[in-house]
Amino acid sequence: MSGNKIFGIIFMLFITTASAAILSTGCYDDNEARVTIHLERNDLAFQKEIKQKRVIDRVLEFFSTPAYAVIGWSSEHGQYSTLTLRIRSSSFSEMTYSIPQSATTYTVEVPSGKDITFEIISNTTDGDVPYNWGGHKTLDIDPGEQDITLNMIPMTFIKPITTGSILTLNWDPPFSTYVTAFRVYRSDSANGPYVKLGSDLSNTANSTSGGATVMGNTYYYKISVVYSGEEGVMSAYTSGLCN
Repeated sequence: MSGNKIFGIIFMLFITTASAAILSTGCYDDNEARVTIHLERNDLAFQKEIKQKRVIDRVLEFFSTPAYAVIGWSSEHGQYSTLTLRIRSSSFSEMTYSIPQSATTYTVEVPSGKDITFEIISNTTDGDVPYNWGGHKTLDIDPGEQDITLNMIPMTFIKPITTGSILTLNWDPPFSTYVTAFRVYRSDSANGPYVKLGSDLSNTANSTSGGATVMGNTYYYKISVVYSGEEGVMSAYTSGLCN
């Protein structure tokens, strides 16, 4: 056997072995992580639509479809709309994806780092009545494979505030027997940060005071739902001018 043939065989064995090692160990760039998000779809359970769970094909960052914006409580996309996934971090630009409405698992590649927030929102409707559900989690992501779980929890909608010397918040409670409380947050800026206002409110509450105010100041409010002891995604904000 000639030297060239021997070299070719050795080279092919090297390539095959190296490829197998990469596939078996899941080697990644030092700054890259592949995160599989497992969704506890309480929203589908509420709609009595859960069937046997299936795994959605992995869709990587560069092949994902840009999502439509989800603001507040919308029925624009019909009874069973797609899910919107947002990934936020101070170290990279926000990533946004549209996910099939029946998904229970989704995989995405992100830069590894500290304090990365994964937030997912679904919009469903019952006739003309919309219901938003969402899940979120902030955690450190290491390079390589990582699994996280997000629970889909009801969201609510704060109604516009009538300006005046006293600000009163009103909201539509989500239709779910598993809501245990509401939490109200306030900020001096639409972009936050938002600080919790007072104690948790009863699951039957639909209004509360906007707290101590200063004449001439505008205040911004969001509300979240506590569902079986876990807090969901905050609503879109509403604002009021104290005058």
